[in-house]
Order: sequence, then C-alpha cells, then structure tokens
Amino acid sequence: MRRYLRSLAPGLTGDAWRLQAGGLVNAVGTGLVYPFLLIYLTNVRGIPLGLAGLTVGLTAVVTAFATPAVGAAIDRAGARAVLALALGLQAVGWGLFPLIRAPWHAFVLAAVAGAGTAAFWPSQSTLLIGVVAPDRRDAAFAVQRITQNFGMALGAVAGGLIATTADASTYTVLFLLDAATFVVYGLVLTAVRPPRREPDLAGAGPPRYREVFRNRVFLAVVGINVVLVTAAYAQFDATLPVFAKNEVGVSEKGIGALFFVNMIVVALAQLPITRALAGRSRVRAIAAAAWLASASFLLVVATALWLEGGEALALLLAMTIGFTLAETLHGATQSALVADLAPERLRGRYLSLLTNSYALGFSIGPALGALVLAESAVAVWIGACVVLALAAVALHGLEPRVPKHARLAGVAGEQRGDVTPRSSRRSASRR
Repeated sequence: MRRYLRSLAPGLTGDAWRLQAGGLVNAVGTGLVYPFLLIYLTNVRGIPLGLAGLTVGLTAVVTAFATPAVGAAIDRAGARAVLALALGLQAVGWGLFPLIRAPWHAFVLAAVAGAGTAAFWPSQSTLLIGVVAPDRRDAAFAVQRITQNFGMALGAVAGGLIATTADASTYTVLFLLDAATFVVYGLVLTAVRPPRREPDLAGAGPPRYREVFRNRVFLAVVGINVVLVTAAYAQFDATLPVFAKNEVGVSEKGIGALFFVNMIVVALAQLPITRALAGRSRVRAIAAAAWLASASFLLVVATALWLEGGEALALLLAMTIGFTLAETLHGATQSALVADLAPERLRGRYLSLLTNSYALGFSIGPALGALVLAESAVAVWIGACVVLALAAVALHGLEPRVPKHARLAGVAGEQRGDVTPRSSRRSASRR
C-alpha cells in the first residue's frame, strides 16, 4: 500500500506547485459565482432566462474569437506575460458584475471576462507544460484538475451558504471575492520563473496557424471536444443548477452540495485513474468518459420525470458521482493528448485552439441548454445523452489515426520504465 501511494506522487517542480496553488485560489472564486450565475441574472436582476443564458454563453463566444490571437501572443511573448494580462481582465470583468441592472450591462462585462478567459487557459497550460518534464504532463494536468475541482467545489459550497436571492448584496460579496482571487493568483505568478524557450528549428520559419490546421487529427480532437463540452460540462455547470432549483425544488445549499461531491470524487479518483491509464490509449479514455457522462445524465431524466426536493437531490448526487468519474477520464487526458500532438514552437497555438473548443462548447451549451430547458425539463438531458453517445463512437473511429507517442498516456519514473538517472531528471526539471 505504501508503494502504491508513493506511486501516485506527481513529482512536480516547485514552479509547477506554485502554479497549482494559484490555480486553486482562482478556482475557489470561480466556484463562488459560476454555479449561481444564471440564478443571479434571472432571479436577482430579472433578466429573462433566454437572455441570461446568452450572457453566460457570450463569455465563451468572446473567448472563442480571441484565442487565435492569444496563441500567437503566447508563442511570441511567453505564457507568463499573457497569463498576467488574463488575470487582470478577469478581475475587472467579474468584479463589476454587481453593477448589472440591464441585459446590456451583463453583455459588456461578460465580454471583458471572456477576453480574460481566452488568455487564461492556454497561457496557464503552456506555462505548466514548460515547468515540468515531458513524462510528467499527465500527472501535472491531473493535479490541475484536482485543484480546479477542489477549488470550485469549496467555492460552490461557500457560495451556497452566502447567496440568497432575497438579498442582492450577498451576490455582490460573491463577485468581489471572485475578483480578489485573480489578484492573489497574480501575486503568486510573480514567484514563477518563466521557462527557457527553445530556439526555432533551422529553416522552420516563423510559426503560423496554417501549420496547425494541416494536422487533421488535432482538428478532429478539438472538434469532438466542442461536442463533449457542449453536451456534458456546459450542461452540468450551467444548466443543472437552474434546473435543480427551478424545476425540482433543490435549494442553493443543495446545489452547493452537488459541486462539493464533485470535488470529493475528483480529489479521490483523479490521480489513481491517471496512474491506471499509464500506457493505455488516451483516446479510448476520452470515449469512455463520453459513455459514462451519457449514462449519468439518464439519472437527471429520471429526476425530471418523477422526483422533487430531497429525493431529487439524492438522485442528482448519485448522478454527480458518475459524471465526475467521467470528468477524471477526460480532463487531464485531453490536455496531455493535445500537448503531445503539438510541436514546441506551436504549443501556444495548439493549446489556444484547445481552449477555443472549450469556449465554443460553453458558448453553445448554456444558451442552448437554457432555451431547451425553458420548453422542457426532460428534452435537454435526453438530447445530451444522445449527443455524448455519438461523440464516443466518433472517438473510437479516430483512435487509429492518432500517433502512438500522443495516443498512449505516460507516467513518470519507474512506472514507465524510464531509465533516466534521477539526477538527470532533476536537472531537466530545473531547466
């Protein structure tokens, strides 16, 4: 048992742990506001549900349009500088959300926050890759998933205890706390050393997006990811809270409990699952995630048809466990797959387009989910189940085309048969 527990240690560098700590604080802020965003816009500010869903989606739309420029900026100026800019934009955008009194206010601030989000994810991931050894990427992204989910769950629980639609000032507290977390992350970032950038290969010329778009396997990977995010993550994060409160009578505290369970499962399962996937197909793991998320949403269908109140919450908690296991299969695996598909000189562009796939999913998902939910509490979840199953089938068809070096998940050290001396690995990590 001790040997197994030691094998779960991710073996990250000090700079990587500092990035993870900053990401944890930032995720707490996200958890404070995101599960309650539609509730705030509709129940507190009186914005119609359809327009509120478009507001949430607008953040992701701006992200989708901005990420190509962000990728070029990362490859040119470095990931740390772009990440610092991203934190500032998000602090301003979310910090001013309490001032919303009309739909256009929400649209403007969502656009500012979306620009920050566009720069945040690819710069953070690129910087993280730069401060760990290549064989630690799966582990680094696994820890990132743990910190993100742990932070969001803590924030969601705290948000459920703070927020009440009877007192608008409680939502002001949530948004100001969220803005403060971006500032804290910015302070942590000053202690992270930017990684040494590799020189361009001789004769390669300046990096361009046309080189990225020639990689059809990568384009298929990010295209399927759009579908997964639209049908799975966006529905769980944005549509499920408003469904739970308005359709089956679950309170804000109950909604917070769903995200707390999400955190517990990620914290317990992410590293063991990442270790179990070592040497196995990342593409099959992502397909398994799609199948499992589809099956989990069938429990939401059952909730919508037959349950309310405490019984509904109990079944939604069971659904959350299954969905979160799917999340542990997908999140870290997807990022590591793209990182290994990307040449060094184009990594910012590759990861920006991966961020774009999440942005597109979160721009389509909340708006579509809210519009369908306004008509039927059942149809949105049945549709998600079908779409996720189709995405799983597409992934099985894509797997043979993925290069072996990117297709197979890796772990560090002895579990991978790595015979590199420990001292050499430490030196590589310092670089």
